[in-house]
Amino acid sequence: MVTKLGVAKKCRLSDFSNPRRKGIIAIDLDEGDSLLAAHLVTEGQQAMLFTRLGMAVRFEEEEIRAMGRTARGVRGISLREEGDFVVSTEVVN
Repeated sequence: MVTKLGVAKKCRLSDFSNPRRKGIIAIDLDEGDSLLAAHLVTEGQQAMLFTRLGMAVRFEEEEIRAMGRTARGVRGISLREEGDFVVSTEVVN
């Protein structure tokens, strides 16, 4: 999962196997942030994040440890200027 403000989070798919009537919390978002994308990744793949101002980062999926459902996540990309945000994400081999 990746948020608009550059937070990345990896969870095991099995964490979502028992949904409740009220739903399941998947990520703890900061105020003003929103979920941009969620991708299925497998071992050995890489993630890429792209910002509105043309910055990009590419990293191995194993660099982010699997977290619990209510965890916030980790910094996936640092936004250099005010007004910049993540516009797209991709998973590549």
